[in-house]
Amino acid sequence: MDEKTTSYEEYAEEEKKVTESNESSIVATIKKKKGKAKITSLVAQALAAFWIGFWNALQFAKMIKSGMHIEVTDIIFSGLSIAACFSPVYFSMIMDKIKNIRFGDKNENIEMEQ
Repeated sequence: MDEKTTSYEEYAEEEKKVTESNESSIVATIKKKKGKAKITSLVAQALAAFWIGFWNALQFAKMIKSGMHIEVTDIIFSGLSIAACFSPVYFSMIMDKIKNIRFGDKNENIEMEQ
């Protein structure tokens, strides 16, 4: 009977170690994926902003070369377009802060449990 208790205790300890290992690897995987997504998103936003800026610069150069004047609305809309490229980042940051205030940070809870 002593051997069964010991083996069960060993089994329980081993299961606990595996569970903790799985939780830490899941957290690490989530952080890696989140980091890759942020970098990819940032690169895409920078390319979109560059494309809008470059395209507008070409259009403005074409207008100036042909003797036309650049309208203020064109300048404003090009600036708003570039700002709109980065708005998902700021919106996501605001929503994350609201979520953390309302529900608490889940990553902190997992780290505290370990």
